[in-house]
Amino acid sequence: MSSTALEISCKNVNIESPPSMLPSMKICDITGFEAPYSDPRTSLRYANTEVFKHIRLIPNEIVQRYLALRNAQVVLK
Repeated sequence: MSSTALEISCKNVNIESPPSMLPSMKICDITGFEAPYSDPRTSLRYANTEVFKHIRLIPNEIVQRYLALRNAQVVLK
């Protein structure tokens, strides 16, 4: 990486910058890809129908662990 490229990439990092006004990106809880969907039953985010099918097969104990990783404490009944 050249020194010019390093200088350009460092210009975007500033400790005095205000928080971003952009909404946070939703990430799939299973794959890590961008997740435009959310399962209404479990509140897990998912990227596509294959992941949705997988989410529906996961036991509630495991769903709670995924939600805990995201700090989304939801009690499933």
